[in-house]
Amino acid sequence: LTTELLEIIRGWILTYVVVSTEQAEILAAWELHTYVFDAFEVTPYVFISSPEKGSGKSTLLRILKAVACQGRSSSGMSGAALARVVEASRPSLFLDELDAQMKGNKETAENIRGILNSGYEPEGVYTRCVGKDFAVRDFSTFCPKCLAGIGELWDTVSDRSITIEMRRM
Repeated sequence: LTTELLEIIRGWILTYVVVSTEQAEILAAWELHTYVFDAFEVTPYVFISSPEKGSGKSTLLRILKAVACQGRSSSGMSGAALARVVEASRPSLFLDELDAQMKGNKETAENIRGILNSGYEPEGVYTRCVGKDFAVRDFSTFCPKCLAGIGELWDTVSDRSITIEMRRM
């Protein structure tokens, strides 16, 4: 059954985007991982990268989100919102246009980087002061994440990622 599922997902990916068969197989396995990630000590991220726009990154994100467990996507989310979304529902996150956020507001970028740095393992948390009394609160950051952007990713996040490089046709 698992082999059949992997083949179906791989074929579906290859129907809509141009990636290698090997890349489609990796993505299909990652998709199944989104349903059982809690059973693992780490969850690898997927980073869909290209040197230029128009390479199919966003299309691939939409395709993967359709199959993933509790897929949730965003093209721009604050660190606070990201932490609360993960804490509330432990979704499979699909973050597009990450390159723009990396180059944008420095504080927002650092908060997102911090969440991504910690969110690959079950003990990963994002600690913030909340409420009128500024109580310290840990937000869980552990969930599968698929990231997309032009260029390079932060080194510390890249180390936790499987990179899928795409090219414009």
